[in-house]
Amino acid sequence: MIPASLIDQVSPSVRRTLDFALSNIGVCENPPGSNRGPEIDDWANEFGSPLGSFWCALAVGKARKEGGLWIPSHDVGACNEWVYQARKAKLMSPTPVDGTGNCVLPVH
Repeated sequence: MIPASLIDQVSPSVRRTLDFALSNIGVCENPPGSNRGPEIDDWANEFGSPLGSFWCALAVGKARKEGGLWIPSHDVGACNEWVYQARKAKLMSPTPVDGTGNCVLPVH
């Protein structure tokens, strides 16, 4: 759970996202280096991403979906798709904006 001292500092969407992420600490690829595992494969299937897609992108996508935050419309397991679609949707920023849950990616 999110520490009580931080709860009022984030939006309900970000709160739900963080709650999901914190409840999944310990989920990791199995075997190491495979980008696979029971939960990870479930996330890949949910998003229609190929099994073995980047598990970090899938985990972020699942957490953000649980919170109702923006995720790519397809290929959630591909990091370059996150950048491409975020840039296209003008969601990229060189600096964080508190409590929005928007992507913070370098703007070139």
